[in-house]
Amino acid sequence: MYVSTPPTACVERDPSGLWKRALAGEVRNFTGVDDPYEPPENPEFNADLSDGDIDHAADALLDRLHELGYLSRTPPDDEHDLEK
Repeated sequence: MYVSTPPTACVERDPSGLWKRALAGEVRNFTGVDDPYEPPENPEFNADLSDGDIDHAADALLDRLHELGYLSRTPPDDEHDLEK
């Protein structure tokens, strides 16, 4: 599973300011800036979070996990017991 976010979005969303500092050369060996990063060639799922729609990406991920057989769409028989 691969979650991709373009560097520009990372800079905008970074509350710590590390991305801006790395781009300014103040932080060395920062992945995606001066330390190379290679995305997976054939991920089973790719969530592009450039638009920031995390709810949509989470729903798509759950759908894909169901498709791949990692999750069941059938709730447990004792689902009402989970509320106790």
